[in-house]
Amino acid sequence: MGLLVNDAVVDSVGWGNASNDYVEGTPAPAPEAGKSIGRLPDGHDTDDNSNDFIEATATPRKPNCPL
Repeated sequence: MGLLVNDAVVDSVGWGNASNDYVEGTPAPAPEAGKSIGRLPDGHDTDDNSNDFIEATATPRKPNCPL
């Protein structure tokens, strides 16, 4: 999944066994059923999905919260 600004990709994330252009560094973990991945801390970006995202309970429209 990628974030576009003025038709340019400014950030992206790939997870699980992804091997496409959206993976930055190493893919984030694949979440279990009923879970999600979230960026922690919010806004943290090292350009390596496995460092920037963790599996967590989804918190739509709220700040990411640790497990």
